Amino acid sequence: MNRILVIGGTDNSSGAGLFADFEALSKLGADIRFAVSAVTAQNEERLFHSETIPVANFTAQLDSIDLSSVSSVKIGMLPSSELVKPLASFLAANSPKYIVFDPVFRSSSDYPLISDSGIEAVVDLLLPLTTVITPNSMEASRLTGLNYGSIEQSESMAVKLLETGTSAALVKGGHLDGPLSVDVLAQKNDSLLRFSEERIQGVAKARGTGCRLASSIAFYLAEGYPLDVSVKYAKGFVWKYLNECMRSLQQRSKV
Repeated sequence: MNRILVIGGTDNSSGAGLFADFEALSKLGADIRFAVSAVTAQNEERLFHSETIPVANFTAQLDSIDLSSVSSVKIGMLPSSELVKPLASFLAANSPKYIVFDPVFRSSSDYPLISDSGIEAVVDLLLPLTTVITPNSMEASRLTGLNYGSIEQSESMAVKLLETGTSAALVKGGHLDGPLSVDVLAQKNDSLLRFSEERIQGVAKARGTGCRLASSIAFYLAEGYPLDVSVKYAKGFVWKYLNECMRSLQQRSKV
């Protein structure tokens, strides 16, 4: 059983963050370890409060983990540069084989979850260590300074992200318009790939899909699949999750 280290924030509504990671990885059959970076109070409509874990506690959590026993690392919410720095040092010292970074800049209710200095530290210290970064189009735009709105612009942002030092970038298309949701994968010394899925109507507010996608990519990489196959399988896993959400909504509407 592959062990996955997941780093990120909690969501007391269980819709996103570490609870979404746990749900996905448990279904996939992973052995999971956690390091908590923040504790948030939120529900489906708004975020009430976010508290950054003290650096000493966060560092102690990392120190308690034997990274040599970890197959893959998935990183989510990192609210400040003060946490990015020890995490980058920890990863650089231990060199895990796979690092999947899903940047979390704002909550689903549009509340900022990372400082500007935190984003700068992510770019300078973390991205050069990353196997793949999985931003949505808005996060990719924030990281690259490029505009978003079309598949071609997503491709430009994915290629631009490779300049940060990450080995690959998957720019997600869930926030774009159109009948298809198209994610774009750029890898160093390889051709651009598009992953297209028909949008599932009625689940636009489903939360935690990015968490689940990145965690399942980390899982399939740990299983030994190449990145493009891992992305394909992970998207299939999330597609199934969204369909289950849709069926649940339909059943509740009939009650």
